[in-house]
Amino acid sequence: IQYGPRERVDISARPARYRVRGNLIVSVLTQITDGMSSLLTIVDTISDHFNSVTISGITFRTPTVSQVGRSSDGLWWRVDISLPYIADELFTSR
Repeated sequence: IQYGPRERVDISARPARYRVRGNLIVSVLTQITDGMSSLLTIVDTISDHFNSVTISGITFRTPTVSQVGRSSDGLWWRVDISLPYIADELFTSR
């Protein structure tokens, strides 16, 4: 998880509402012998599930996919999915 900036989004005293932005990075690996087809099927499934939806108060934006390539040992293919999100947090002062 890459946390981004947090900003206050209201002017009420209690509870204070802050908006947090960040990225959830999902790395998907498959064995070279399985080929890219199975890897891309998994990547598409994850991307489709998180594309522009709100889950438990977390709003996910449009995912981006980055092909990382082969692992250093040559046995695995890796693709990363970046899932940008926005979430509001409530804080009560004591």
